[in-house]
Amino acid sequence: MQEFLILEGGLHYYSVEETINRLQKLGIDTDTFTKSTYQDRPIFIIGAKESEHSKPQIWLDAKELYAVRRFSKGKKGELYEVRYDGYKDFGGHRIETWIEFWLDGKLIQTERYNQVDTTPDLSDEDFDPSKFGSIYWFKK
Repeated sequence: MQEFLILEGGLHYYSVEETINRLQKLGIDTDTFTKSTYQDRPIFIIGAKESEHSKPQIWLDAKELYAVRRFSKGKKGELYEVRYDGYKDFGGHRIETWIEFWLDGKLIQTERYNQVDTTPDLSDEDFDPSKFGSIYWFKK
């Protein structure tokens, strides 16, 4: 299961029961819920208490309910952290434009997004596995 698909929008489309089930499959303790602040904004932490960064958890903006941070464990016990920021409205969808990936406390990757198109012109051919590598939905 891809964590990003749940945290970056999926939380808003699944039923509460399905969301809880998916979070539990990611190792998040859905019985643990904490209120706190992050970057001077109120947040909800699902899966851990405020200072328990070694446990799988997600942090949500308390007002808008979008992900601002998450922690997960790798197969070898390494700690992954993802920070989401720079949310903007694109076509009626609130989308992060700044993402940082941390591994054991070290920044390993950043992503910046602009000119986001939430309604690209896609065809069924774009999803045909036999066409993989021969057609592109983006401009090369």
